[in-house]
Amino acid sequence: MTDVAVIGGGIIGLATARALCLRGARVTVLERGMVASGTSSRGEGNMLVSDKELGPEAALALRSLELWRRFAGTSSVPFEYEEKGGLVAARTERQLSLLAEQSRRQQQLGIASTVLGQPDLRDVEPSLSGEVLGAVRYPQDAQVMPIHAAMALAVAARELGATIRTGVTVRGLDQRGERLVLRTSTGAVETDRVVNAAGPWAGDVAASLGGRVEVFPRRGLLLVTERVPAGTVRHKVYDGRYIEAVGSDEAAAQVAPVIESTQSGTILIGSTREAVGWDRQVPWDLAGALAREAMSLVPVLANRLVIRVYQGFRPATPDHLPLIGPDRAVDGLFHHTGHEGAGIGLALGSAEVLADAVMDGRVDPAFDPGRLGARSSAEGPEAIASHPAVSDGHAVSDRPAAMAGRTGAPVYRLRGEGRGRDGEGRSPGGEGRSPGGEGRSPGAEGRSPRDEGQGLGAEGSGSPPAGQLFCAIGHCFSCVAERRGTTVRTCLGTDPTAKPESAVGGHVGGLPAAERGEVHPPDRHPPIAEPTRIRGCLVIGAGPGGVTAATWAARSGVDVVLIDRYPRPGGQIARQPNTPGPAVGPYARMLEGLPGEVERWYSAEVTILRRDGGAWQAMILREGHLTELRAHSIVLATGAREVVTPFPGWTLPGVMTVGGVQAQLKRTGSAPARRIGLAGSGPLLLAVAAALTDAGTAPLAVAEQQPLTGLAVRGATTGAAFPSKVAAFGRLALGGVTSGARPPRFGWRVAEAVGGSRLRAVVLEKTDGSGKRTSLALDVLGISHALIPDVALAIAVGCDTRPSNGGPAIRVDSNQETSTAGVFAIGEVTGVGGADKAVAEGYVAGMVIGMRVGDGAGLPDQGEAGLFAVEASVRDQAIAEAVRWRSFADRLGRLYPVDHSWVDRASDDTVVCRCEEVPLGAVRDARERGATTPRAIKGLTRCGMGYCQGAVCGPVLGSLAGHATAASGPARPEQVSGPTGLEAKPLAVPVPLEQLARLEAAGTGQHAGDA
Repeated sequence: MTDVAVIGGGIIGLATARALCLRGARVTVLERGMVASGTSSRGEGNMLVSDKELGPEAALALRSLELWRRFAGTSSVPFEYEEKGGLVAARTERQLSLLAEQSRRQQQLGIASTVLGQPDLRDVEPSLSGEVLGAVRYPQDAQVMPIHAAMALAVAARELGATIRTGVTVRGLDQRGERLVLRTSTGAVETDRVVNAAGPWAGDVAASLGGRVEVFPRRGLLLVTERVPAGTVRHKVYDGRYIEAVGSDEAAAQVAPVIESTQSGTILIGSTREAVGWDRQVPWDLAGALAREAMSLVPVLANRLVIRVYQGFRPATPDHLPLIGPDRAVDGLFHHTGHEGAGIGLALGSAEVLADAVMDGRVDPAFDPGRLGARSSAEGPEAIASHPAVSDGHAVSDRPAAMAGRTGAPVYRLRGEGRGRDGEGRSPGGEGRSPGGEGRSPGAEGRSPRDEGQGLGAEGSGSPPAGQLFCAIGHCFSCVAERRGTTVRTCLGTDPTAKPESAVGGHVGGLPAAERGEVHPPDRHPPIAEPTRIRGCLVIGAGPGGVTAATWAARSGVDVVLIDRYPRPGGQIARQPNTPGPAVGPYARMLEGLPGEVERWYSAEVTILRRDGGAWQAMILREGHLTELRAHSIVLATGAREVVTPFPGWTLPGVMTVGGVQAQLKRTGSAPARRIGLAGSGPLLLAVAAALTDAGTAPLAVAEQQPLTGLAVRGATTGAAFPSKVAAFGRLALGGVTSGARPPRFGWRVAEAVGGSRLRAVVLEKTDGSGKRTSLALDVLGISHALIPDVALAIAVGCDTRPSNGGPAIRVDSNQETSTAGVFAIGEVTGVGGADKAVAEGYVAGMVIGMRVGDGAGLPDQGEAGLFAVEASVRDQAIAEAVRWRSFADRLGRLYPVDHSWVDRASDDTVVCRCEEVPLGAVRDARERGATTPRAIKGLTRCGMGYCQGAVCGPVLGSLAGHATAASGPARPEQVSGPTGLEAKPLAVPVPLEQLARLEAAGTGQHAGDA
């Protein structure tokens, strides 16, 4: 029994519950997901009075801001309430005059403001562009961390007696005498009144209950940068045209920059607004426009990396005012929605208005849902958005706010030479308040990128410096350094300040042009070569599998591009030295045998991958510049990532992954240090131990946590099916002993790494629970608990997954094709099984792509290619071999299962997220507050929000969230995939803001910000 049932556990629903409880009502909140898992989790947290014209909404904003101020002082849960103030910037004298006039009108209601000229402006916001002639300062503008604010309201509501039920979907409404009965997925809820606080979904919820409310989704986009030095942006800085966009009726896309810092040191750049229904595809042309606008306001952000791109859907109404009051058709049903991007700021004041309506029958006519009258809800968002806005007719822009109309998926391209920014003609309008989803604080506040000079020294250095390489294979960003205003990753090259070795050179970490002081604004980049040419195939990853696929596709006449993030091919397994020269090692012949027709892009990374009409479009960071490439087929040979489960001291300099040790050994020919040990689980330990021994630096210990007896029992059937592999494992385990190396220790794991500024020693313990321990003095510890498929790009393009050891693998058919047509996957990404598996699968993928191109584009009918295409027995044999090796990958996973028991052993102060320095205790606390999914934990703790975007802590989050097995099925961009905690990332790797600014609308003759 409850007096009021509130549908929706976002910030509006929770504020409603608290306000009703304060009035003495018994309240039950029904949320279909997690608390604050919808629009509230994708907002900037703005609380603005600066954008409010005279009238009911301005009064409501002032009242709500006062309530937030009081609540911040009494809440038991901090939520980063900060009155940092806003600066509305003007670029022309006319615009400044209009803003000043608006501020005078606002002052009549109590909205404080000060008009600043250019000299005063430089004192309060030194990083602003010199193009800004003046601004109006609004000291009352504030912000909060949205998810934390929602959790604070949830705690407050519970303390007042409210019940919050998550995972409950409302399906209908019945009348039972004088009571209402909600039909839900978990049973009936009997109540006197119902409040629909479902945000942009409120229209559908109302319809399911027999009511009607005019609300529709308006999409918005938000960019998040890496951490910057404190004071780079001191206020909420936004373009004067933003004010117009807030009240605009245009359904077409609008852009205006709203730039603000967070307590964690990142910069939020919002925002866009579009009425495009529920289209979830990222509008990259608008991202480019937003980046250009941000650079024009705060130029120092140009070389900063954008690490995340978020989008969300705001609940919009035809007249831009919220809907607070009773439904006209259903007695007892009330609506509380339609705040568009101002929901967080208006939440507490708006909840008071709703409580008056529910408890006393007092309805504010300005917000009454009935004010919209007879307009048909069937008109759709575009038609609804075309109705006039409530406004006094004062515009602050010198140009119209609407951009070109947009329908369906936007098409974008890169900006070429001769297309300069046009001063006054920057993209107009824009709603900067709601989309995104940037949790802001727990973790190392205000940290800036690490100092220059990181990375472990060569053999004989004795000990690593303060900085370190951790993974050394491009994933962890542990070696991020700051050089001349540019963030670099030192592991991707020998010397980021030197000229690249390869023809294309460069990398996201190197950005060599920037380091030579040659940073070009977007309008000075050279034109993109052949932007409309479509290649036959793009192979992503130049390991043995990728090289095999590229080779056989090219031999069949396919136009192939092979791309890899490193300066030379080989991948992790066949990594080559960074010095010029012929390939070396067991795969040298394969690498040297790449057909000359294969176009090779080394030191390049795919950052955006999407379908564009009949082809795949890849945006590739190459020489520090984004370059566009289109292809009919994609081969994902992205390899694997290492799992390292936390233990005390694992963040010490000198602790690195086993793959990192292997990478440095292959790259330089020497071990990272003389006193080195390896620990964890898996055959990689034995392989790297053997390589170290061959190089003259035998490890002092190799600790495999799997007991030898368990390996022998589980490995018996594997040995019968793959005797050569088991024999190879035996040779690796025993071969080093004959060279003086110590034999592996089975059934031992790392209990603790000890040191101060660097690693000094490692404590090992038996895994049998006996309590037996031993310690070892080390300078470097290589640690690896498992290898898992690197599925990030595959998830981004919607490929189905299947369960795999420690994380999802990509599901493929007998042709190595994924569930996404035209996308093939080979090697570790389909299941970790080694180079033999990758080569077998690469052969199949290359053959199939060659045959398909031949069928449609004139495959040569003679020579090797012609015979290759028609020989069915060869194809069948290759497919059988690939299937066989995939079965080996599954067996290997069962032989070395990922151990999740570390969660029970680790203490609260153990760091689980290296980038953000989030301790395990914070994650456990988040779980106690109801965060049971990786995404929910991330929102409350910042775990996974750093440079690596969950590449290291994603598997950790999966263990902590209790997801012990991978979920198969289609992976959609907005969902978390499997136990790794991986989300489909719009940006696969961080991109400099000035490079993102080069993305523009295609076929319009204008960049995405021109009107």
